[in-house]
Amino acid sequence: MRYFTGIDNGLDGGIVQLDEDGKIFDKKIMPTIKTGKGRTVDIVEIAHHFYDTKTHFYMLENASKHSPGVLALCSTWYTFGCIEAALKIKGMRYELIQPQKWQREFWAKPKMPKGKKFDTKAAALVAAKKLWPSEDWTKSERATKPHDGLIDAALIAEYCRRKLK
Repeated sequence: MRYFTGIDNGLDGGIVQLDEDGKIFDKKIMPTIKTGKGRTVDIVEIAHHFYDTKTHFYMLENASKHSPGVLALCSTWYTFGCIEAALKIKGMRYELIQPQKWQREFWAKPKMPKGKKFDTKAAALVAAKKLWPSEDWTKSERATKPHDGLIDAALIAEYCRRKLK
């Protein structure tokens, strides 16, 4: 059996694996560890998920110009590099994908009035609920808010599955 894994590679991202039928086989919030004043990805924990060579991975391409600040940009690139290194070291097949590309598969972005921004997180949640109506998108039993990273990772995995069928 082949598997398709989507990776939202932010610190608050997720890793979701689908089987050939589009059923969620595994999902995990991005593992992190505390460092000094913040946190970073737990590369050892991430690497444990990269073991089946029949799995194809899609990971978000890093958007170098969309960051609120220098530190956030550095964190984003560090996380991206760690995950890409783990994939390469384990010999996994993967492709990078821009957010706009996989998002077009699930919704059409409407023309917005000047000064208004389309809520891609809300659109992603709607798309995920259509595909997996009984799935719990919170990061833990105590959480009440859907986890954006898990939702995006699941949709990236579904995009991968559709493209590689």
